[in-house]
Amino acid sequence: MLQELSAFPNKVRSAILGGMDVPSAGRAVVAGYDLGRMGNSDRTRFRRRTVGFVWQQTGRNLLPYLSAVDNVELPMVLDGRKRRRARALELLDLVGIADRAQHRPDRLSDGEQQRVAIAGALAHDPSVIL
Repeated sequence: MLQELSAFPNKVRSAILGGMDVPSAGRAVVAGYDLGRMGNSDRTRFRRRTVGFVWQQTGRNLLPYLSAVDNVELPMVLDGRKRRRARALELLDLVGIADRAQHRPDRLSDGEQQRVAIAGALAHDPSVIL
């Protein structure tokens, strides 16, 4: 499937693989899910549970009014997960910035923001990270 998608720009390829868009032709199967056959609510659930996103532009990864730990916790809140705070703090520790957990993005360097974004992408144990 990746060979077929190689003709598309990275942005389009990521949108299809991440379930944000559906292919206009052919099939896109990711982690066993046929994205072209899924409705909007199923694709939303797919994105929440199967795919973690880390955008190249740091401004797309984090909400500016939330702390680092709250940004990491957000995907778990949206999916109704338990033990969210403990998991978020564990992930921030894993990426080496547990000491910055209470800081908002404007108080973090670009590299720290990217690490918060990585922790957020890992928060719901996805099968795929884009």
